[in-house]
Amino acid sequence: MLFCQFERVVRNDLPLFSPRRIRSKRTNRVYPTRAFARKEENSCELDANKQYAFVGTEKLYGQSNIQKLQNSHVVVIGIGGVGSWIAESLARTSVGEFTLIDLDFICVTNINRQAMAMESTVGQPKVLAMKKRILDINKDAKVNCVEDFLNKENVEEILEPLITVGGHGRKIEYVVDCTDSEQDKAAIIAYCVKHNLPVMTTGGAAGMTNFPANGVVVEDLQKATFNRLLASARKTLREKYAFPRGVKKFPNGKRMKIDTTNKDGKKKESFKERKFKVTAVYAKELSENFAVKSSNSSSNGGVALGGKINCADGSSGSAAFVTGAIGLAAASRVVEDVLARTELQREKIGQPFESGWQSKVWTKANGGGEEKGSTNDLSDDRKERNKDASSVPMSLCDQIHVDDTPLINFIGEDVLRDASKDNLGLNEIFDAHCHWHLDSGENEIEVLGKEVYKMALTCTQPSDWYKALRISKSLGYPVALGAHPWWIHENKANFHAWIEELEALSSTTPLSIIGEIGLDKIAVPPDGITPPDYPFQLEAFSKQLDLARKLNKPIAVHCVKATSDIQSALFERDTKMPRAVLLHSYSGSSEWMRQLVSMKQKKGNDIYFGFSSVVNLRGWKKTLENVQRCPDNRIVVESDLVSCENVENELRKIVAFIAKAKGWSVKETARITRENADRLYGC
Repeated sequence: MLFCQFERVVRNDLPLFSPRRIRSKRTNRVYPTRAFARKEENSCELDANKQYAFVGTEKLYGQSNIQKLQNSHVVVIGIGGVGSWIAESLARTSVGEFTLIDLDFICVTNINRQAMAMESTVGQPKVLAMKKRILDINKDAKVNCVEDFLNKENVEEILEPLITVGGHGRKIEYVVDCTDSEQDKAAIIAYCVKHNLPVMTTGGAAGMTNFPANGVVVEDLQKATFNRLLASARKTLREKYAFPRGVKKFPNGKRMKIDTTNKDGKKKESFKERKFKVTAVYAKELSENFAVKSSNSSSNGGVALGGKINCADGSSGSAAFVTGAIGLAAASRVVEDVLARTELQREKIGQPFESGWQSKVWTKANGGGEEKGSTNDLSDDRKERNKDASSVPMSLCDQIHVDDTPLINFIGEDVLRDASKDNLGLNEIFDAHCHWHLDSGENEIEVLGKEVYKMALTCTQPSDWYKALRISKSLGYPVALGAHPWWIHENKANFHAWIEELEALSSTTPLSIIGEIGLDKIAVPPDGITPPDYPFQLEAFSKQLDLARKLNKPIAVHCVKATSDIQSALFERDTKMPRAVLLHSYSGSSEWMRQLVSMKQKKGNDIYFGFSSVVNLRGWKKTLENVQRCPDNRIVVESDLVSCENVENELRKIVAFIAKAKGWSVKETARITRENADRLYGC
């Protein structure tokens, strides 16, 4: 009701209990009742309903802005825990047209977090249930439903008809991506950026039990931090769709200088950050947002080990106040951007970029559709890339599988041939860091172990120590014993016991080091349930580091976004260095590498840098700089694989890459890296 706390009015000309008049206690004014108004003015009923449905929105934004919203068209991809709240919020803000894209059906386990999921809608297609809900909110809205999953293969086919006015009606004002696959996200974003479609993407929220203490973050995707889904999507955009990188920073936070060239040919320095112009809406995956520990047993009412969601066990893994908060924040930003957009900006929506980095992110070469125009319109650079790609024989690619055409072109035909099994024996390569024992049997590992020069099985937690020890002792190879930061939480209860056990095993195993130990500020435990515990990571790392010092053992270090803490623990305490330090699959900056190897008191003499194809060649241009700057006597190769599958291919690939980067022969590369690994492990 428009007014509250009414009382009946006693008047001489009206019955004592007349329903025709009511008085507001707050204003003391008299008003006709709604029922009486409808009875006497029935012809105004529909107009009154239409006026009052969004009167609150009109009072906020004004009539002209309401018309903008009513003339806008928003595409929501993924009608789940976040997407459903976005669609509902925009419907309640009088957005005129929607295109809802999803192929999923409502499961009973969706009820806890999705706006349209109720007992009465279980089994219905999500887009159709959401359409009905939107029309119940605003009967004048237009809702288009696409029952399909959007991905790299069909994104162009589905979105292209929506770009121009007349496809479905109103012109698209926004594309909101709520999918949960980094590959799909990257394809959707790349297509939208190329075609100048305003696009927003939302981050993952699974496992968060608390509403984010610092609220929902809304910022450019290039800057998004502490959200694994967005980080993976951004990495894919940079590697597969030519999206730019931002300004690089040193470990102390100081921005690196970028040398650019003027038209006159003179060099200048710049710190300009290059944004994606893609809005990211997400909650940071920080430890305080995972305050409640879920059970590892579905019989206790929790999610089964591994955190997987399915209709059979009724598990969910997301909370409505988290997904809803992200959805409401996203809807707010959509409305804000739509109202701020000028007519000139609206006219440019859907017009593909013809120049600049945006013009290169969705092409036939990287998985997009056919380029507009003839092949004569292709740039000289792209013609050259196509020419180079065709020069690599397929038989050579069959021997060393490399699925990155620019990388193939960089390494070159001659180097790949030299690294193939016809010219380089596997017994010339030392795999300095691997986890084959996690997913392969002992017999299989021993067979492959006899083919390589040597390998160092690297443990992740106490439960795999003894298997690795048996295999390594039978072959006479080194082994790394320790607790990895990803699994450290599983060994918190018996922390002191396994530290003592680690000391006993390491002290009686001459060819052993302490590893894989380290710090990781981004990773959430692999079970998807247990919250991160960075303070315990620090404690466990410190204890294992002290043990390595005590036993005079080398260490193998895992470091992600924790360079400052690692450096402080290793070098800034009044204690001696470990005998040697392996920074495995090194992905830090070349500047931090320079700082490490040039430390005073020759502390950097015992620091080694490992490189693997599975980690380092995904961003091979950055790795190229690191390999080139790495001292020749500190570089080692590793597979970093959890099984014997594909080990030979990955080792040959990284050897070929290092050979090309260093200007060495492949044989020389294998010799130098195995001699370095022998020295590291004390073989």
